Amino acid sequence: LRAARPTDGARIVGNRGLGNEGAEEVAAYLETSPPLSALGLQHNGIGPLGAAAVAAALPRSGALRELLLYSNELGADGAAAIAAALPKAPALTALDVGSNGLGDEGAAVVADSVAVHGSLRELHLDYNGISSQGTGNLAEILSASQTLTSLWLHGNVVDEATSKAIEEFTGRNRSKLEEEKGGLMEAADHDDEPSVIIDVPELLKSSPPGACRFADRVAGLAIVEYLKRCASHAAGARGQIVMAAFLLH
Repeated sequence: LRAARPTDGARIVGNRGLGNEGAEEVAAYLETSPPLSALGLQHNGIGPLGAAAVAAALPRSGALRELLLYSNELGADGAAAIAAALPKAPALTALDVGSNGLGDEGAAVVADSVAVHGSLRELHLDYNGISSQGTGNLAEILSASQTLTSLWLHGNVVDEATSKAIEEFTGRNRSKLEEEKGGLMEAADHDDEPSVIIDVPELLKSSPPGACRFADRVAGLAIVEYLKRCASHAAGARGQIVMAAFLLH
């Protein structure tokens, strides 16, 4: 982190086996560090104690735009600590607390804070054991948000009515954002349909024999499409992770 660029925090600190003690060390560093625009503590076995330490450091991370805490062990208590600190992170635009065992209670606490946040646009609550009633409650709470344009609930129970309600308020906010930016918001923020359908048989014909060469060709096309459809995401900290995944495969 000391040698990192502001956007590198999401790439450098994840998957380090930090646990609560390591999260506390990172939090202590944040109190005196140059501002980071992204911090990724994903896949680190962080529980409520570590989450509380990170939450306490957020007020001193005023430039932070992306906070990634997915695949940890926050539980409802850890989620509550992060949620309580969100008002003190006014620049935050993306929060990922997926796969943290939040359940209905923890997810609702996060939603309460996100609903009144002034800049948060993207919330990930995937795979948190949220029931149909819980996701319905989330939709009701988050409908008050004037900024949220993306809500990720994969791996939870979402019925058709809830899905429709979420699309209504996120669509409203996307339209509002488009107006504020003069209609320049990227289509990737609200268009889930592929802009190009790739003909796999044609790819096979145009690629030299061999699985590796074929994989290289697919990865190359994926990078082109990703940069075209999601330019702003690609330019951010998480974009580095996506690009690295393409290159790895």
